[in-house]
Amino acid sequence: MADEPEPGKEPPRGGDPPYGPFRLEVPPPSPNGHTRWPAVTRTRRALRGVPVGVLVTGALATSVVSRVSLLNLAFFNPWQRPVVVSGVGGIAAGAARRGRLWTAAVAGAGAAVLALWFVYGLTRAQHQVLWVERNALRVVAADLARLAAYAAPAGALGAVAGRSLRVVVAAWNARRTRPITNLPGFKP
Repeated sequence: MADEPEPGKEPPRGGDPPYGPFRLEVPPPSPNGHTRWPAVTRTRRALRGVPVGVLVTGALATSVVSRVSLLNLAFFNPWQRPVVVSGVGGIAAGAARRGRLWTAAVAGAGAAVLALWFVYGLTRAQHQVLWVERNALRVVAADLARLAAYAAPAGALGAVAGRSLRVVVAAWNARRTRPITNLPGFKP
């Protein structure tokens, strides 16, 4: 065979490899500024912060909001704990956003409502309730409406607070890293 070295001789070192050089060719960016997958980019930009808000709200709701109050929203009217939990989740969602203030508010409200509905659904699925003289569909729909009424404003206000906190921290960091140029005797 031609590729095998002769007996007693070492194979040649260096030289050209049997294959060509690797050239990674990336197409140039589009001149009109569009990305290759605009729908994915828009969706990612729209949902930024929502998973964090859902996780924080859901984790707090499962530990802070009692099952009895979730199962009996019409009788106990326990609005304080879901509102506080939604506000904290909204702060997390708003702090993770980079856009305008109103988009942070919408993301925080949506995250809070989704998380409370998810916790409510898990609680309803785990605990069978006797429906005495009540229609189950009407009770669940009324409870979901109550949770949305509790969560949406608190999540939106929390997201506005979280977004504002992000702006304040960014300004503080920018001020901290700015060079000191107005020292006495300093002339640029």
